[in-house]
Amino acid sequence: MLRFEIVGKIKPYVRMTQRGKFVRTRNGKLTQAAEYLDSKAALAWQFKAQMMGREMFGREPLCVSITVFHRGGYHNHDLDNVIKALLDAMNGIVYADDRWIDAVCAVRGSADDEELSAVVRVGTLAELRFITAF
Repeated sequence: MLRFEIVGKIKPYVRMTQRGKFVRTRNGKLTQAAEYLDSKAALAWQFKAQMMGREMFGREPLCVSITVFHRGGYHNHDLDNVIKALLDAMNGIVYADDRWIDAVCAVRGSADDEELSAVVRVGTLAELRFITAF
């Protein structure tokens, strides 16, 4: 089982057209798609740094446990879009392909640490028992 601590803001997943991936600004502001892609790259960097030479999961059934910490407004974002952003960022870094994820458990919570945004645990489906241990 691997455990990751994510710090900083997580931009939830946004739907985008093919064009949306390439249009960076509108009226001098970053588009929602550009903000999401920048956040995804920052998350991917954190996952890479925390992998520390560990081998990524291959073609095996996986389960993921996510605890998301929010400050201020508790329900500012759809939890499923935050989950999608984290899963997308791990793709190709923590596991070969997210199609191998068979179980996901997520919960919102509050944290004592002001920097912490999420704790993510990834393990094989055989380790499913850990998914309830937040």
